[in-house]
Amino acid sequence: MNTNQTAEQLDAAAAAHRKEAADSFDRCDTDGFISQWASGICTREAELQAEIVRNGGKAEFWGLYTADGKRVAAKMIEGQYGLVWLLRDDAADTFGRRFVPVNIEGKSRVQKKLGLTEVKEIAPAEAFITGRGHGLSGSAWAATKRTGDEWGLDSTVIA
Repeated sequence: MNTNQTAEQLDAAAAAHRKEAADSFDRCDTDGFISQWASGICTREAELQAEIVRNGGKAEFWGLYTADGKRVAAKMIEGQYGLVWLLRDDAADTFGRRFVPVNIEGKSRVQKKLGLTEVKEIAPAEAFITGRGHGLSGSAWAATKRTGDEWGLDSTVIA
């Protein structure tokens, strides 16, 4: 995604992608479904980036914090059994473990035992297109990613 565009330029790009999808449908009915699908993903990417630009180059994420409000050097990753927090080496030494279960639903006994909690925060970000799988049997979508400190130490708690 071109991060040097204004929110208005990104809104215009999203509108153009929506129009491309509609024009494709009008021309081809369902035969143009791949073009329509791709236009939809590009629309969402432009919309996300416009929102990031409006928010001063930042987006919302989850952060891992101690009970006294200090940010833990950790990042959320896809683990073998789903999302987990990967702790930076120094944080892993402090807490005695490298991985901590994600607790967004409030069910992690591990986080509770370690005195950790997840808090919404804002951090530098950009929109991008990601996916998994291969070809048409895979899936793709637009999402946001951190562009600053990979461990989230440049984030600000949302009050």
